Amino acid sequence: MRIRRQVTARAPYDLRWIRRGYLFAPWLFEHGKPVRALLSPSGHVVEARLVQSGSINRPKIQMLLSSATELSSGDISSLCAQLDWTLGLTEDLSAFYNIAKNDPALSRAMMELKGYRVKTTRDLHEMLVSAVVSQNTNFHSFRRMLMALAERFGSSILLDGRKVSAFPSAQVLAKSSQKALEGIGAYRSQAIQNVSLAILNGLEGQIEGRTTEEATERLMSIKGLGPYSAHAAILYGLRHYDAFFIDTYVLKVMGNLFFEGKRPTGSKLRDFADQRWGAWQGLALDLLLAWQMEDHDL
Repeated sequence: MRIRRQVTARAPYDLRWIRRGYLFAPWLFEHGKPVRALLSPSGHVVEARLVQSGSINRPKIQMLLSSATELSSGDISSLCAQLDWTLGLTEDLSAFYNIAKNDPALSRAMMELKGYRVKTTRDLHEMLVSAVVSQNTNFHSFRRMLMALAERFGSSILLDGRKVSAFPSAQVLAKSSQKALEGIGAYRSQAIQNVSLAILNGLEGQIEGRTTEEATERLMSIKGLGPYSAHAAILYGLRHYDAFFIDTYVLKVMGNLFFEGKRPTGSKLRDFADQRWGAWQGLALDLLLAWQMEDHDL
């Protein structure tokens, strides 16, 4: 079954920039177009392909959904809404743009990456597992481990002779043995199981509607989640734009941009971001990181 839907994105929007910045969700690129597998609410594996038509100032996004089974209208609507939210297609960021245009670094980043959006994931479990997997590794190793999890533990279908695997559920990963999870590091495998069990025990409801500070405290109570993983999950999983994560790359980039090439301490950088960008500091960070990166080779 193949379904095509069109969404008019809020301008400016440029789908090309999905290859920039921190990318926690398991997107792939085929012929330059973003592709990923999703699970519908009824449990069907669906491959989503996105194509942009129109201009950056009049953007239209074509969503092509492919499945081995019939999809209900509810499934289709939910999947389209998930993609919209994940990529911020219709999000109103005018308040952030008003702040950014008066900031020399942000205004230049916006000009050079016109139409950029932060990339998130609607599934908190997927985001938390991705944050754990990304700890202390490079981007390519992170992607390899993330895809291995999907291929080994996720639900799969065959489309045109290709295996398409969705991200594994919390139920599956919580029951997986340490041996089955080997290859992603012992401390990661234990943290993945801890996160999966927390999801099954109602974690989403426990942080829903909470402030970033409250959500951070709850997430960091899970063994294996530190400040980096918690703040990244809150920014990219909940779209709390006041969440500001710090790793060595962040310290390097921000040091070069704002501290005369010297790496600040984590506390100094956090104070700086809070004073300069306030409630938008996480979004500012994501944009600046994307600006300083090359396109991901996916």
